[in-house]
Amino acid sequence: QLHLKHVLKLAPPRNIIRESRFMLSGILIHKKQWREARKHLRILERQWRRDPNHPRVIWRLVKVETKRSLKRQACYWARKIYSRYPTHPLVYDWGIELHRVRFENKKLGCMASTNDMKKRVRRLQLAGESDRAREEIK
Repeated sequence: QLHLKHVLKLAPPRNIIRESRFMLSGILIHKKQWREARKHLRILERQWRRDPNHPRVIWRLVKVETKRSLKRQACYWARKIYSRYPTHPLVYDWGIELHRVRFENKKLGCMASTNDMKKRVRRLQLAGESDRAREEIK
């Protein structure tokens, strides 16, 4: 943790800083320092929007916000990963009914809007999983 914090104080290339933040957030989550982990993850969420690591950052944000007992924020991030990344391995087993989804063996209880469901089905179709999209519509 000290080495990663030291890396952030230096001026290495951006990708090293971002990887360091991601590793540091994992350490902070393991140490149950939720507020500090959230700070690093929020920065990463903005910087990695077009990156393949973005769903992993959102997943960690859902975890941090549930541990901080901030259900509204946790649902915000859960809806985001639900609608934008329906084919990602972390959320592949999630169905169309977000309120029944289990996150780390607990029900999230979040409600997805009709617009979120439309985005999810559309992204499933664009990812080549039209059969799964049809099943979710039914």
